[in-house]
Amino acid sequence: MANEAVLLKQYSIPTSHIVADGTGIEKGTILAISGSNIVIAPWDGQTACGVPVIGIAAVEKIASDGCTLLATHKDGEFKGTASGSIGVGDPIGILSGSTWPNLISSMKNATIASGSSILGISLEDASTTETFRFKLQPQAAGYAGT
Repeated sequence: MANEAVLLKQYSIPTSHIVADGTGIEKGTILAISGSNIVIAPWDGQTACGVPVIGIAAVEKIASDGCTLLATHKDGEFKGTASGSIGVGDPIGILSGSTWPNLISSMKNATIASGSSILGISLEDASTTETFRFKLQPQAAGYAGT
């Protein structure tokens, strides 16, 4: 997968979330929450963009393998790929309507649309397509720090 988030520093053990058996999700995919404790890769078919970000897949989920649980990182430090300019300390996230899997944007001066989420905080400066270090800290849209 292109642009997967890579774990650099683990703060806690991953938690389990429900996932559809027929769904395939690669390790390092930024995940969204849909329904009651159900995680999805929000760019599958580009139909679920803008749902709340919940974490990052800790392991690969193979489609139709009989497994309906997926380990999910909720915190830690990761390397990710920038979509646009990002500054140190910027709140970061996936803008509502994004069609590129796992590309992370600065939310500092963004008009945060309903459905967008804060993924965490940038720990490095980055330009478009550069990788950068960030702290995973999911927050709902409208987070006061943005």
